[in-house]
Amino acid sequence: MSKSMDEQVEVTIKEEDMYQFMLHCEYKRVMGIVYLLISITCLVLFPFSLIWGDTALTLLLLAGGLFHTLFTPLSLKLKAKRQVLMNEAYKEPFLYTINEDGLVIEQKENKFEYQWEELLKVVQTKTLVLFFLNKRLAFIMPIRNCEESIEDILSILKEQVPEKKLNLR
Repeated sequence: MSKSMDEQVEVTIKEEDMYQFMLHCEYKRVMGIVYLLISITCLVLFPFSLIWGDTALTLLLLAGGLFHTLFTPLSLKLKAKRQVLMNEAYKEPFLYTINEDGLVIEQKENKFEYQWEELLKVVQTKTLVLFFLNKRLAFIMPIRNCEESIEDILSILKEQVPEKKLNLR
């Protein structure tokens, strides 16, 4: 890979980073949005069911309303915590190199190189930059790890990643 515009970032993945990634994946899917809308509808109808006096409907609306608005985020929080604690890869920092040719990720003796064309998309959230290999698998780069160089990184991404694959804030 070329070395002309390299930005290097030492990345540590914390539980909150994994949680934000999982939330992003869950609530950006069509079905995630549908489930959320159903849950909100259930919560809106719940008070009316108390007036109607139908106990079974009241319990169903309450359970349906809480499922995707409360239980899903809590289960994702636990899953993120477990994944970061149990996966040995997250115990050591990664070195991300971003340049005009693509993304290089190194950790200990492992090195992975990806051309920009190989990535499905690159997404910036409030706290992360996500380099997606497919719809559910991405390399996570917390912005807190690269605050001083984020503008240079975003500049490289804008220049090198095809616009249809780029979703920056």
